[in-house]
Amino acid sequence: MKGWEALPGLLMNCPKLQTLLINGLYHRHHDGCGNVCGWECLENIHFFLSSCPMKMQKIFIRSQHICDNREMDIVQIRHFLKKMPALEKLIVYYHTSLDTDVFNLFKRLQETPKVASPKCKIQMISRNLYLSSTFP
Repeated sequence: MKGWEALPGLLMNCPKLQTLLINGLYHRHHDGCGNVCGWECLENIHFFLSSCPMKMQKIFIRSQHICDNREMDIVQIRHFLKKMPALEKLIVYYHTSLDTDVFNLFKRLQETPKVASPKCKIQMISRNLYLSSTFP
């Protein structure tokens, strides 16, 4: 298994998982998913995310990756926010020198409709900025 396909097994076999670190939100097309985009693969793990006790998630993104796949990254991060009722803190470490990219991504995440955990706090950390917000 590669990439997102491994996540359901990880969540199922680690029922007490509290923190998950993801180094990049990469999705590689392969025979198993054909031309289907990454969020289709994420939809297949909805059950596992909605029953996951994970309280904190850390995501590391490099600027060259997000420039190429900005919408995919936003969709994937929002998917976690919408499906994980126990999530208390989402930290995105964004390695970029462009402050506007950090602000734009942070704003888009704040606009996520119907988050599963209303007490979830989002933190965005870059070389120059530290942004933090809690959903209303």
